[in-house]
Amino acid sequence: MSAHAELREATREAHDAIDAAFSALNLGERDDYAAFLTAHAMAFLPVEQALADSGADELFPGWLGARRADLLLADLDALGIAVPPPEQAPTYADRAALLGGLYVIEGSRLGGKLLRREVGEGLSAGFLNAETPPGHWRAFLAILDRLIYSGSEQRGATDAAIHTFQFFGRAAGRVIER
Repeated sequence: MSAHAELREATREAHDAIDAAFSALNLGERDDYAAFLTAHAMAFLPVEQALADSGADELFPGWLGARRADLLLADLDALGIAVPPPEQAPTYADRAALLGGLYVIEGSRLGGKLLRREVGEGLSAGFLNAETPPGHWRAFLAILDRLIYSGSEQRGATDAAIHTFQFFGRAAGRVIER
């Protein structure tokens, strides 16, 4: 089994928990969409920065040019929502952890394309509708599969991905339970 297939399987429960948390929101409604963006700002912004600070662009060349923080900030601004205080970001101390974090962030692009269809008319959705170069996800998976080649690296990537999913889950819980 490929490294990315193992990662997908090992993180399924954590990924499903995030999907369940956000499925409580109706993105067609302004207030729910605002909660969605707020929770993402609390988690996504610090995670993306932590990945950048940890050298994501060195592992996935061109990644810095595909960052989405500015799009998320623009969507918040369009709704008149103040940027929430960020959560304390996870750390990505080694290559395996960095790849695990990237797996979550880059995979969220795919989900964003699906969720974009649910966003209410007239609501800014640049974050969910972010343009990515053709083959971006496949290129990332090829890098992941090439660089994760030992059991300990697979465990490190899996632990980091699960921790990143849980980080988003905590942010969602803080916003959605209000």
